[in-house]
Amino acid sequence: MSQRQRFSKRSQSGKSTSAIATDSAQSSLQRLIDQQKYRQVLEEIAKIRKTNPEFEMSPPEAQIWLLRGQQELQKQDFKQADRSFHRSLELGLAGEAHYWISRCLVVQNRIDEALKFIQSAFEQKQLPKEYAICYLKLLLIKGETEIVDRLITQQAKQFNAAQLHWVRGILALKEQPQSALESFRKIKRSLTPGDVPNVWIVYAQQQMENWEATNKLWDCSDRPCLDFRLCLRKN
Repeated sequence: MSQRQRFSKRSQSGKSTSAIATDSAQSSLQRLIDQQKYRQVLEEIAKIRKTNPEFEMSPPEAQIWLLRGQQELQKQDFKQADRSFHRSLELGLAGEAHYWISRCLVVQNRIDEALKFIQSAFEQKQLPKEYAICYLKLLLIKGETEIVDRLITQQAKQFNAAQLHWVRGILALKEQPQSALESFRKIKRSLTPGDVPNVWIVYAQQQMENWEATNKLWDCSDRPCLDFRLCLRKN
């Protein structure tokens, strides 16, 4: 094939040979992702980068490490899950990786280590605002309500509105359940992956002994746990 013919073929396709190869690799990797074979995806990315160092995956590699960690956590392979989540963080996935690292520790009942990790990230401003709630939740699990109250009073700008509503609801729950209910109703979305905002509305209704409202909410949401600390760990 002459140089002109090669140029014509390239022009017709609109892509260079390297671009076509990249697209092919991307398609193959996406199939593996769809099959949740995250370890294999990462192995294939490493192989591709031996000949194409500039290869960029979509979703990014950091996200693949996070998915792998979640899979390992589900299998209770805590040591490997922790490594995967930290690798995700090293690759720049701040916030979500912070959450899953701490979640992995909490599942193992290593609350102090989780708190130390998140507190350090919060104080060094490495924890995105969207995930600052992780710090408050861990403090509440430890029963550090005074520290939480001080944080939301003196450093309110470090948290978004939904997070502040939630914390104020938690702090009011035992003594002022009606006030807590009003705060919880202002929350329209999950604050951390997998949490169920309705759980706290149910909890407030229970505190007020409003059983009819509780039963209605119970039917349309995940069944709430009745242990306060356990609810914090799960939500």
